[in-house]
Amino acid sequence: MKTLLLCFLICFAGLLQSFQALSQTALPKPVITPAVTRKLIDTISQTLERYYIFPDKAVQMGQHLQQQRKKGIYRTIKDAHQLAGQLTRDMESIYADGHLYMSYDPDLSKAILEVNPDKRRREDSLALLSARESNFGLNRVEILDGNIGYLPVYSFTRFVSLAKPSFSSALRFLSHTQALILDLRYNGGGSPEMVGQLGSYFFSVSTPFTSIYNRRIDSSSVYWADPARAEGVTLSMPVYILTSSSTFSAGEDFAYSMQQSKRATVVGDTTGGGAHPAGPFVLGDGFILHLPFAQSINPYSKTNWEGTGVIPDMAASAEEALQMAHKLILQQFIQQATDDKQKRKLLWAVHALDATSNTHTIDQQALAHYTGDYNGLIVYLQEEKLYCKNTGRGNQITQLQEIKKDWFVLNEQVHVEFIKEDGKNFSLLKLHWRDGREIPVYKSK
Repeated sequence: MKTLLLCFLICFAGLLQSFQALSQTALPKPVITPAVTRKLIDTISQTLERYYIFPDKAVQMGQHLQQQRKKGIYRTIKDAHQLAGQLTRDMESIYADGHLYMSYDPDLSKAILEVNPDKRRREDSLALLSARESNFGLNRVEILDGNIGYLPVYSFTRFVSLAKPSFSSALRFLSHTQALILDLRYNGGGSPEMVGQLGSYFFSVSTPFTSIYNRRIDSSSVYWADPARAEGVTLSMPVYILTSSSTFSAGEDFAYSMQQSKRATVVGDTTGGGAHPAGPFVLGDGFILHLPFAQSINPYSKTNWEGTGVIPDMAASAEEALQMAHKLILQQFIQQATDDKQKRKLLWAVHALDATSNTHTIDQQALAHYTGDYNGLIVYLQEEKLYCKNTGRGNQITQLQEIKKDWFVLNEQVHVEFIKEDGKNFSLLKLHWRDGREIPVYKSK
């Protein structure tokens, strides 16, 4: 949605001419007189009542500012920044909206009002170049253990038609996976149109995602997930969406829309909570009122995530979200599996995940019980660490990394399990292969 806001800002320039009661150019700091303050407050009140998404609050704020002026609250303020700060605090006393505030910024005021087609074209060209360099928010596609697709999406570009081939190709590559993880933990927003485009790959029928009501033009735009735009890629596997507190705006829109339509499970941290597109309104003489002029409305919940964020179905820190989602999917697949070899493959993947997060250390005395010659696999201790020397492979040496009690990682393909057949001493080493094979190796007498 941030990209959408940029487009709105440009469009504002023409409409805001009527609010430039003081000046249209960047001038030295204005002399703050009672007359200047009164005219500024009048302009704030008009802007609030015309554009703010909460009309009743707009009226109350305008009335409160006028009352404060009549009480003389602003009479001694001579600095433009201080005046902007006081006006912000007085509006917040009526309704605390983190998107609504006053600022004094003559340079920004001038930039917003400047009509320069050449500059617009240069900015658009640079934006497109940046989008291409980032591959429109995609830089990685992967299939995780268990045949689980993984796709991080870092932004929702406004160049939807140009981005579509990249998204279609990535999702087509993942179309034969059994589940899909979409990572939005670092997605800061973008275009609601691209949100609908990505959603189009996950529904067999047109499905409403988000309606955005724009009070500036008193109109609503509905964004759909439409399979007709998915270039023949329709994905029906379970979908898991990773979120963090950095997930914002359009990133939240996608996560919330998929969650509310029961098409995805959200795993991670509560998102940032930005559902109201906001922008700067030039009031004149360098003063700017930043306010929300539109709001997202979900067709299922009839509300949005403003202030609350998207609440995950499975809570986890941003750092742990991927592993939690991956393990959750694997455990569900294990419960559903009917083939023993497939179960072993899935268990291998679970153990591989456990190994990455295992911080437990085994004392040297306990490690010593594992040592011995297992038919050419020599397990030995060195500097309080357990190693395996494979005499059948040129004495290749590998450090064993603990997974859990009696289980260790040998390499990227094999885990080893030490077994006490008599319940007293380790006499068997079982090799668990990534592909589900199991090979027992007995300890030499």
